[in-house]
Amino acid sequence: MLFVSHCDFTGNSAYHVYAIATELEHRGWSPAIAVPGRPLGVREFGRPSFQVLSHRAAQRGRLRFPDGSGPDLVHAFTPREPVRRLTLDLVRRYGCRYVVHLEDNEIAVRDSIASTYDPDAIEVFLDHAAGMTVIVDRLFELKPDHVPGARVWPGYDVAIDEPGRPRRTIRRDVGLEDSDVAVVYPGHVHEANLGEVLSLYQAVRSMRADGRRLVLVRSGWNSVPPSRLPKLGTGIRDLGWIRRRRVVELLRAADILVQPGAPGSFNDYRFPSKLPEFLASGRPVVLPRTNIGLHLEDRVEALLLDTGDPEEICEKIAVLDSDPDLGARLGERGREFAVRELRWERSVDRVVDLYGQARDVGAIALSTPA
Repeated sequence: MLFVSHCDFTGNSAYHVYAIATELEHRGWSPAIAVPGRPLGVREFGRPSFQVLSHRAAQRGRLRFPDGSGPDLVHAFTPREPVRRLTLDLVRRYGCRYVVHLEDNEIAVRDSIASTYDPDAIEVFLDHAAGMTVIVDRLFELKPDHVPGARVWPGYDVAIDEPGRPRRTIRRDVGLEDSDVAVVYPGHVHEANLGEVLSLYQAVRSMRADGRRLVLVRSGWNSVPPSRLPKLGTGIRDLGWIRRRRVVELLRAADILVQPGAPGSFNDYRFPSKLPEFLASGRPVVLPRTNIGLHLEDRVEALLLDTGDPEEICEKIAVLDSDPDLGARLGERGREFAVRELRWERSVDRVVDLYGQARDVGAIALSTPA
C-alpha cells in the first residue's frame, strides 16, 4: 500500500495517513507514505519501520517494499493536482489500482489550495478510481455510481489519554491566570475559513467588552494578513505553529473548545481535524450542527451552532461559563462518543473492507485516465 499525501507532516491530513498506515502495519500489511516534502517530519509522530519518502523520490523510482515489488494499490489523499499527477504516474509504472480519499468539497476550498486546480481532470480521476474513501457521508455526492466507497472518520490521537504535565503548569506557560476562561482554537486561518474564525474573534472581543475574563488561545499558521483579524490585545495568546504534541497538551489548558462555523457548502463536506481530540479531551465542545455535529446530541454531547455568528458563539460560551456542571457533563459524554466512534482501529476496518472491494472492481474502474 502506498499513501500519497497532499501535505507533509505539519498538516493534519498527513497525520491521518500515518495513523491509517500504522494500523495497517499492525495488521500485517506493508504500507509506505509519500509526502510533498520533508519525509523526516514523520518523527513528529514516531519512527515507523515502513518507508516514508518524498513525492520526488517516489517519482524517481525510489519506492521500496520489503519484497522488492511495487505497490498493489495507491491511496491518493485528495485529488489535488500534485497528488493526482504522481498517483497516475505510479499506477502506470506499476500496473496497480488506485483509491481516492476526499476530505473537502474541493470547489469550496479551491481558493485556499496552494496548487493548480483542474476540476475536469479531478472528475476523470474520480471516475477511474477503484474505490473512494470520504471523511463525511455528504462527500458521497461526488462519488461516481460504479466506484465503491467507504466513510472513514478520523480517529483521535491517543496522546490525549496520556498523563502529561499538570493543567495549571500548562496554563501558566501560556500566560493564563486561574480566573481566565480559556477558549482554545488550534487551527490554520485561510480564505476558506476566514469568515468563521472572524466570528470567533468577534465573539471573544464582545464578551471581554462585557467584562468577562475570556482569553482566546490559538495556534496555527495565518495564510491571510494579520490586519484582517480583529485586534484582541491581552485577550489572545497566539502561539503560531506548534508541534502536534503541544497542541494536544493545549487542550488540557482549555475551559471551552470552539469550532466556529455553520452548515453550508464548506462545512457540510468536511470533518475539522481538531474535533476528534476536542471530543476525546473531556472538555465541553461547541461546534456547528453539520458534519460530525449531525451525530451529536445538542446539550448532551456538545453545544451545536446553527448560524455560527458572533452572537450565537457568545451565547454558547456564556452558557458554559455560567454552568460548570453542564460543561462537565458535555465533556464526559463527548469523550464517550469519541472513545466509541472515533478510534483509528474502527476506521481502518472500513478501509480494509474497501480495499477488498477495490480488488473486485470491473475493467472500467481499472483503466487509467490519459
